[in-house]
Amino acid sequence: MTKTGDFDFDIELPISLVEARPLLWDKTDGIYNDSNETKAWTEVCVCLQEDFEALRDVIIIIIIIIIIIIIPLVVSIAIIY
Repeated sequence: MTKTGDFDFDIELPISLVEARPLLWDKTDGIYNDSNETKAWTEVCVCLQEDFEALRDVIIIIIIIIIIIIIPLVVSIAIIY
């Protein structure tokens, strides 16, 4: 366990989680494809951060808000000036 300021982090945990999923590091593995890789990385992230999927959903909502509201607003302001 490594202590960084007020943050405890087991540096071996992410390494072991990736090592346990060969498709993340062995591209010659027969089960490799983008969707399997995405699922495996999501599993690793959930193990490291329990609420990862909820955080991912929040980030997606923020990106959608930026695309739908903020970008058109900035473009319309730029057109006016």
